[in-house]
Amino acid sequence: MIVSHNEIVTMVNKAFLGMQREVGEADLIASMVAEL
Repeated sequence: MIVSHNEIVTMVNKAFLGMQREVGEADLIASMVAEL
């Protein structure tokens, strides 16, 4: 199964938002996405 990079980022973002992670982890994901 081939998944585009943007789809992976979107899925990760939705997963973290859905679980309502701690602020520190959300910031980590945001910085990772910003680097892409």
